[in-house]
Amino acid sequence: MRHAAHGPGDPRLVLRGIDRPTSADEIVAEDAKSDPVLGALRGRFPWSRRVWAALIERLGNACAQAIVLDLVFGAENEGDAKLRAALEKFGDRVVIGSNLSPVETDRGTLSQLLPPSTSLLPAKNYETTALDHRVGYVNIWPDDDGIFRRARFRATNHELGDVVNGPPNLVLESLDARVLSKLPHPKFRGSLPSFARIRFVGPPGMVLEMPSVGDVLTPKLWDANYAKGEFFKGKIVLIGPTANLFQDFHRTPFRRDMVGPEIHLNIINAGLSNRFVRESSNRTSALTL
Repeated sequence: MRHAAHGPGDPRLVLRGIDRPTSADEIVAEDAKSDPVLGALRGRFPWSRRVWAALIERLGNACAQAIVLDLVFGAENEGDAKLRAALEKFGDRVVIGSNLSPVETDRGTLSQLLPPSTSLLPAKNYETTALDHRVGYVNIWPDDDGIFRRARFRATNHELGDVVNGPPNLVLESLDARVLSKLPHPKFRGSLPSFARIRFVGPPGMVLEMPSVGDVLTPKLWDANYAKGEFFKGKIVLIGPTANLFQDFHRTPFRRDMVGPEIHLNIINAGLSNRFVRESSNRTSALTL
């Protein structure tokens, strides 16, 4: 273990993994014959955006406190009308991702921001959807030794490489900051740091369950395992890629790597309970992409 800082997990946190279609394939196969959303779920990834719309609708109607998609819908795609409607209907509780990535140009390595498609959200501010209150950047940055310990909740446009056609001091917020801002009466309001070392809930995969999204969308499993949605009432539900094929694994202070969605839940947990590690000195860290 590489100096891991632990803290208790908030009981509201739930992680849904994008992995196999379901824990009971035969049930989904039966229901998929009459349900186009479940039929799409059994196809290749990326799925129709009808899947994400149905997931938001189901969790929203079950009174989930926040619905977080650790995904970037960067281009127009099938099912956008349904997803756009769901984002509008549950916009006070839903957050989706944007992503920063390095791009090689004749001027060297520059930063590029991939925001959600305008087929999903309006580009009202500086001609980008990245500043919408339902969007936050999904990136996490490791320390110089390649280990993730610190969360960057917000950064200026200049710090990120002037990725938005706007002023240098324009502030962009992370996925986690956006989620925390939507919760009622959070403890941290007015004091969430821009950059802080977090306390992890526990080792990778040992604390937060990672069942499949297919379980939520399958009527029989929804009724049997989640009491027709009662399980999700008041919960913060994060949906993100957990399968090996997505290669979203990161080094942490633990011996095993942690999937990106689980890291985001650890960051949200730290923000919920203000469980940050107090540094012994003022540490500055350059943001590199």
